[in-house]
Amino acid sequence: MICETYDFSISIGPWQFINLTERISSIVKGIKRGVVNAFTPNEDCAIITIEYDPRLFDDLKRYIEEYLRIKGIDKLVSVVLGRGITLPIVNGALRLGAWQQIVLVNTSNDEKEVVVYVTAVGEG
Repeated sequence: MICETYDFSISIGPWQFINLTERISSIVKGIKRGVVNAFTPNEDCAIITIEYDPRLFDDLKRYIEEYLRIKGIDKLVSVVLGRGITLPIVNGALRLGAWQQIVLVNTSNDEKEVVVYVTAVGEG
C-alpha cells in the first residue's frame, strides 16, 4: 500500500481558474489502483472538476455573483463548490469524465497565494 502526501503553492489572480490535472496526474503515476484527494484550506478558493472552457468559467462566476453574493452569503461559495475533491485512480491514471479537468478556482477579487494538499493512496 502506498500513501503519499504532497503540497504546493500557487499564485492565483482574482477569479482565475488554474488547471491542476497534469500536476495531479504526475503525482499518481506510480499508483495502479487507488484514490487521490486534492484540498485547499483557503475559503475563497475551490477545487472542482469542470470542462476547461472560459465560457463555463464565466457562467460559474455569474452564478456565484447572482445567487450567493447578492444574497449576502459569500461564505457559502466554498461549501457549494467544495474546497476538495476525491477521484479514483485506475491503471495509473485519474478517472475523469471525457472533458473534465481538475481546476483550482479563486472566487474572490483578490490575488493570493494558495496551498493545495494532495494525498494519494493505493496499490503500486
